[in-house]
Amino acid sequence: MTLPASGIINLSDIQTEFGGANPIGLSEYYRGGAYVTSNNTGVPTSGAIGIADFYGAVNQFSFTISSSTQEANLNTLAIAAGWDGSAPLLCNVASSVYVWSDNTSNPGLLLNVANATVVNNGYIMGKGGAGGGRGNNAATSGSAGGPAINITASGVVITNSIGAYIAGGGGGGGGSEDEATNYGGGGGGAGGGNGGIIYGTVTAAGGAIGATGATAPSYTSDDDGTIVVYPGGAGGGAGGGGGIGDGDGGNRGSTGGGGGGRILPGVGGTIIMDGGSAGNAGQSGTNYHAGGGGGWGAAGGSSADAGGGAGGAAISGTSPTLTNNGTIYGSTV
Repeated sequence: MTLPASGIINLSDIQTEFGGANPIGLSEYYRGGAYVTSNNTGVPTSGAIGIADFYGAVNQFSFTISSSTQEANLNTLAIAAGWDGSAPLLCNVASSVYVWSDNTSNPGLLLNVANATVVNNGYIMGKGGAGGGRGNNAATSGSAGGPAINITASGVVITNSIGAYIAGGGGGGGGSEDEATNYGGGGGGAGGGNGGIIYGTVTAAGGAIGATGATAPSYTSDDDGTIVVYPGGAGGGAGGGGGIGDGDGGNRGSTGGGGGGRILPGVGGTIIMDGGSAGNAGQSGTNYHAGGGGGWGAAGGSSADAGGGAGGAAISGTSPTLTNNGTIYGSTV
């Protein structure tokens, strides 16, 4: 319970709030020491210290996301960790932990507690958009990537630590069409976006966390008596490669896009049209080819027939206080 903002405070009140052992000495209670949490800015870190420095002081509840978590909800996780719903809240994302989304409509991490502090030491990522392909006898556009973090509460503080990442999903590459018979699938966006569909089913799935996306199947043609193998779009660690929509007729040369990966920073798939690496956009399609999937937080490449999807935001919603010592891909508020 928050200590009084005025009047009498006893040493025992300070001990009850912050812990400690008898005999009680104020020198135990410097901010940032063994007991007093960093949110109590009125308490000194060294030097002279007095009872009046503890007016309005309150112990902060802290917990750590220590294992990879899909579509994390801060309020839900904090309550499960023992938070009382009112104490100031500090959430740490541990090193090498993925906080991720598998739905472009949902963020990897939802920050819905007012005045909460989040320290990211791991990887917070949005979902990649799917590549465009064939739909109703026309090429379709790539889908937009999703946000890494969405904030719905005020006063949120975020620190992105050295070596940590906050990355919106990449946009899917635009599909391509030639002569209403040949279609190329766009590459999936970074963040696990599926490669573009050309004949009814997903040709290449997006990657799992820490993995590259799948490469789309090749297409073998012998229409003119010469066997030619047309490669599918390559899976990427970031954006997937765009597929072929060649202009030879008879469905010859049509291949799907490669799946986007979930590796940070990640390298894009390089066949046929390059997927974006790290935070770079996917390559635009040429000669009837589909666009490459966007890298983290970046747009997918367009084709001559359809646009690439927009990159997802790194941080969307209500503006936080942000300190970035790591890497952020995508827009922030």
